[in-house]
Amino acid sequence: MRIGVCIDTRSPVVPRQLDALGASAVSVRLAPSGERTKQLLDLVTIRDSGRDILGVIDASSFTSPLDWRAGLDVVLDYLDDLIRNHLVTHVAVGREWDDGITEDLLDDPLVKPRGGYGSWVLSAADLAEMLDRVDARLSVPRPVPLLLGGICSGHAAVLRTLDLSRVDGVCVHPYGSGVDTAGDDVLNHHLDAVVAEIDAQGRTGQVSILIGELGRSDLEVSREVIADWFARTLQLLEDRGDIDAVFVHTDSDRSATGYGQFDQLGQPKPSVPVLAAITETLDTGGPLVGTPGDPEEDPDEDSVSEPDAGWMDEQLTPAGIARALSGATEPEMIEAVETLWGHLWPWFEHYGLTDDLSAKITLLAGIWVQTDGWLSPQIEAGSYDRLERLYGRGNPSGLLLGNRYHGDGYRYRGRGFVPLRGRGAYANYGQLLDLPLEYEPDLLADPIVAAGALVMLFVQRDLFEAAHRGDLFTVWSALSPGRNGYSSFAQAVVSLWTHGSDGAARGVESSGEDEAMWRERYEGAIEQIEALAETLYAQQRKLEALGDPPETPSEKETKKVWVEAGKTARRWQDHAHAVVADTSDVLGAMADGLIAIGVSEQEAGDGGEEEEQQQEQEQ
Repeated sequence: MRIGVCIDTRSPVVPRQLDALGASAVSVRLAPSGERTKQLLDLVTIRDSGRDILGVIDASSFTSPLDWRAGLDVVLDYLDDLIRNHLVTHVAVGREWDDGITEDLLDDPLVKPRGGYGSWVLSAADLAEMLDRVDARLSVPRPVPLLLGGICSGHAAVLRTLDLSRVDGVCVHPYGSGVDTAGDDVLNHHLDAVVAEIDAQGRTGQVSILIGELGRSDLEVSREVIADWFARTLQLLEDRGDIDAVFVHTDSDRSATGYGQFDQLGQPKPSVPVLAAITETLDTGGPLVGTPGDPEEDPDEDSVSEPDAGWMDEQLTPAGIARALSGATEPEMIEAVETLWGHLWPWFEHYGLTDDLSAKITLLAGIWVQTDGWLSPQIEAGSYDRLERLYGRGNPSGLLLGNRYHGDGYRYRGRGFVPLRGRGAYANYGQLLDLPLEYEPDLLADPIVAAGALVMLFVQRDLFEAAHRGDLFTVWSALSPGRNGYSSFAQAVVSLWTHGSDGAARGVESSGEDEAMWRERYEGAIEQIEALAETLYAQQRKLEALGDPPETPSEKETKKVWVEAGKTARRWQDHAHAVVADTSDVLGAMADGLIAIGVSEQEAGDGGEEEEQQQEQEQ
């Protein structure tokens, strides 16, 4: 267990005081603009002494704390400079943000004012947003550990609305507890509750616990009592074995009157020799934050290997695919196709799809439409606030997506060739792919990972089987639940069957198989239209049986039936329009495909007469 000291760099930093306390680390709040020059000099002095520095982002870091969103980028620019120059080794976000919260855990400080002197009260939702922005700025892998700022309310349940996989440690400020007349049960109970919350999220061994501030004021009790309190409380924390570091609050009364271990004149209080003696007996050689392993083992590099150089597919060609999808064979489009195929090919090999032309065409058509022609993984656009409103833990959509914590709506926004959304989906596909997608969702923006997730989606939902039987509607319903873009998807499939193999051997044994497949699809579409028509006729007969609308408003029951029937008819009418429009487009594409297939096969024949070719084309 490491022993550190909280300091305030607005007051003079005295290295000999840190030496006297035996402190191997310091905790300091990042200064706002205008005070940073002095802080930089102090941080250099501290780092030159070999001590770790925990930089805390709290209210004092902002020129206007109430508008932290507007000022956070400036604070993060400063933090970037500190990390780049190795002046900060750890970062904590928030300080006593839960101050004043009660057992009912009402988490909106604007509705229920809370907080005490020196605290910076934030809702858990605000803190989650701040954590996300800080984490995004730190990038992956993080250059320094990221900690959750100290909780001080004594209600560890506030942690259950936050995703602890975002942090490497949790700071606790156990003011008012410790080993004294009340015994050690208060402190142990509080820390046990924190341990339980970490364990409930499956983060035991991944999230460290630190005491961010531990102190008592000699304005309330005598200095001798405080010295004895420190001795017994630190021994209790060491005996627990689950506390990685303790920061004593504070170095000097110049930082916080009454709480300093040195008075205003720089003279040591009775606690100083006690703390120094305790430090010598503790095992202080460990890291400030326990080194968390990755939440999952790193993915095996061989599991998603890059394909061999060159074009591997003997059924489709880059130029044919480019012409089928975009109508052109520009070099940029061909290059995009070749790059995409390089990401898909390892998964085709893994699932034995390299010779399955139907599977490859259907998958490619889905990517083309879902990425709006970019052929690269997409990340859902939208502000943090908007995506939280759409998919956050507070609305039904978010709950269905498995979003449990503040910030999940934004963190698990749509990514990939086909948008994957929600904590539940990321966890599920991460498990299927043996990748830590739940803990590192940005992995899904990697083309090879995105390709694997899409192929796995097809496998899990039997979409390749649907593609084999020509059931494009089922495939598209799985890729786009709203079914928007179905006609574009179907046309892309037809075009790929027609032109995708230009310049290569045919991907099927004969044109007869192609024709049979398309005729089957055509007949299936006709059956869908006939079934819809029969349903509409039945609805019309129900409406006719109702007779004319009621003449008197008092006939409530009859009027209610009439209104409901009218609404039902309107829904069927809208549905019919959509189906007819989509089916019309698909049938047109099918007709083009059949004609093109016939032409292509005839041209590939051995020396037919020109007149016979013209007659075949006319037919």
